[in-house]
Amino acid sequence: MKKRKIIAAIMVVILVCLSLSGCGNKTVQTSAKVNQKDKNNNILASGIIEAEDQYTVSTSVMADILSASFEEGQTVKAGDVLYVLDQKSVRENIVKAKSAIESAQLAYNLNEDNVNKLSVTSDCSGTVTNIYADAGNMVTAGFKVADVVDDSQMKLTIPFLSDTISGIFAGQSAEVSIVGTFYTLTGTVSHVSSGSLTTANGSKVNMVEITVNNPGTLKKGDKATATIGSIACNDAGQFDYASSGAITTEVAGKVADKKIKVGDKVNAGSVAIVLTNDALLNQRQQYALNIKDANFALKTLNDKLPDYTITSKLNGTIIKKNVNKNDTISATNMGNLAVIADLSKIKLEVKVDEMDISHIKVGDAVSITTDADASKKYKGTVDYIGKSGTNTNGVALYDVKIVISDFQDLLPGMNVTAKFNLDKKEGK
Repeated sequence: MKKRKIIAAIMVVILVCLSLSGCGNKTVQTSAKVNQKDKNNNILASGIIEAEDQYTVSTSVMADILSASFEEGQTVKAGDVLYVLDQKSVRENIVKAKSAIESAQLAYNLNEDNVNKLSVTSDCSGTVTNIYADAGNMVTAGFKVADVVDDSQMKLTIPFLSDTISGIFAGQSAEVSIVGTFYTLTGTVSHVSSGSLTTANGSKVNMVEITVNNPGTLKKGDKATATIGSIACNDAGQFDYASSGAITTEVAGKVADKKIKVGDKVNAGSVAIVLTNDALLNQRQQYALNIKDANFALKTLNDKLPDYTITSKLNGTIIKKNVNKNDTISATNMGNLAVIADLSKIKLEVKVDEMDISHIKVGDAVSITTDADASKKYKGTVDYIGKSGTNTNGVALYDVKIVISDFQDLLPGMNVTAKFNLDKKEGK
């Protein structure tokens, strides 16, 4: 009987232990706590002192530092120069960018000149006598499109006996008689040949060129005689056009529009045909883009020049200087050159776990001590409590910002502990 009672007692103890320890398949979940508490149940949270307003000096350019005339602890104002960087590299690139613009513009201008030449113009005024291209034809550069003659003036080439030539000179007036008619014209001697020719009957003659205004009836090949002063010609001569020319292309292309016909009058500079050339037109677009890109590159470089003089963004105190004169700014340090803080207002940010956050309110007084000297206390006030927690190892942590009104000798970077006086709130 006694043995049975002992066994029963042991079983009770085992069951109680199992129920308390959570042995078996059922696990008892408990919320972990992050923040410590002192003997009076006040919440303790650690953090690092920060300035309310501070920023890290950085730059977007890499260069050698020519000047860094400030030191840690020095006060600066917004706009004060902190670093002066070497601009040699960027200025060399600016020179190259300007050259690139000039090259791109030159290429564009040359191409534009060729595009303009797709409108083929006449070099002279006159009448179109022949056309050698039709719409749809492919033509090369230098292709003769048409013949043009100036028939407003005619040129009569006529022989005079060499013995009489000494009395004839350029600029003299000449009376010209059209063979087969009773029509006479007044012309002007424009040239006297220096050499003589022998005719079929053995006479020696010099050729004299006489220019006359065409009344509209003269044609190439018409014949005439002439008298210059009292000197008559040896034989009749033939008329030719005073001037003639050809309309030629300067670039290759396909004839898109023919604006002339045989017999049409054209003026010097008037468009005779229009060509099309897709390659030239596409080049025009590409060269225009090249100019745009080159100008953008130059603007980007010019916009960067101010970055080579780094200034302070606010009034404050240099609390960290990471690079100095003669150092080189590289990709590894360009984002952290120095730190400037406004030390007129100090803050502390700590994290409080979900078990204690409900006990803290904005405006609560906070006692702060440094890790270096726990006997000295500073006053702070809860300024902000985060509305959303961050889960860490199964515990929700909430940000709490504390403004330190009487910070005395506290400086950014110091490790401190904040005490929230929960015992006073609960009436203890």
